[in-house]
Amino acid sequence: MSNLLSLAFDINTYKEWLGVDTSSTITPLEIIVKLVNCALGFTAFFVVCYVIYGGMIYITAGGDETKIEQGTKIIRGSLTGLAIILLSGLILNFVLETVFSL
Repeated sequence: MSNLLSLAFDINTYKEWLGVDTSSTITPLEIIVKLVNCALGFTAFFVVCYVIYGGMIYITAGGDETKIEQGTKIIRGSLTGLAIILLSGLILNFVLETVFSL
């Protein structure tokens, strides 16, 4: 059991999965950065899907003011969320590069 746990928490086992050169060493901070960037990418994908959903509501409103308003609210909220996601990624990368010299 302890052998399995040591394998699960060994940082070097995740090098290939994270796309890091296997001959170099990797720090836990680099793993966190890559995982956060991956999570930001997934959330950005879902935001784009939500923009498409809002656009479909807007297109299929057929002149119904409530559906038009609902579609525009979804699109506006999604684009605001996308801007927040992109800015948080930029801020995170900037802070980590300046503080930790990654």
